[in-house]
Amino acid sequence: MTALRVMRQYTDADFCFFGLMAGGYIKPNINTPYQVVTRDTLSMMVDCNYLICCLGGYLLNQLIKRYEQSAIKVIALFPGVVSHYQLDAFITRFNADQVWLNCPADKVFYTQLCCAFGVRDNGVLYGASWADESLPSRQMVDGSVIFFEQTQLIIDGVTADKVVTQLIGIIQSKPSRRFIYKTRNNIHNEHLQYIRKQVQALPNVVIAHELSQQDIAKASEYLSISSSAIIEGLLQGKQCYLLSDEYL
Repeated sequence: MTALRVMRQYTDADFCFFGLMAGGYIKPNINTPYQVVTRDTLSMMVDCNYLICCLGGYLLNQLIKRYEQSAIKVIALFPGVVSHYQLDAFITRFNADQVWLNCPADKVFYTQLCCAFGVRDNGVLYGASWADESLPSRQMVDGSVIFFEQTQLIIDGVTADKVVTQLIGIIQSKPSRRFIYKTRNNIHNEHLQYIRKQVQALPNVVIAHELSQQDIAKASEYLSISSSAIIEGLLQGKQCYLLSDEYL
């Protein structure tokens, strides 16, 4: 969605898309030709004027270091809304030419961090780069519910049991509703596997590793533990719920 938004914003620019190879698997975000990049092949982007990066931490700073003596400008996005590591995420973006931030609160906090660390404030209030502005806020819905998996909060068996009990209770209370359990396929752990196995046994549940535009448009409710997808749902006029504020 970030790429599509930038393309609509800068209509006169020529765009090239590069996918990051991580662990032998690449997941392109848009239906556009792309080239695979690894840490050893960063030089293939040498003809670009601007690199807009959905990266953080080590990989982002490797890219910045590779092009620091060139005229290429590296722009770092801060795509997440809900993060346990927001402080670290901001700090790792200090060396970019610009950092595009989601909201005024992020901009204020980032400016304070730059001041505290004595570095140049390279933050720009860009807005939610991940929001799909092409989707109308009101859609023909079919009553389905999408549950968005959250990886960072389910780190022990006790929490997993609590979450799965809540989920099963909600799903069983609405047997005529279709529930789509959306996984996060970039991170896996045994607790998530356990939850998936339990809810998949219910007749009105579908496990989805990807969501189609039709799934997104027709769902009437979004459910999660803690996810930026809830914010996206609010922007689209969905009914959005969190399982409990105790997880936050």
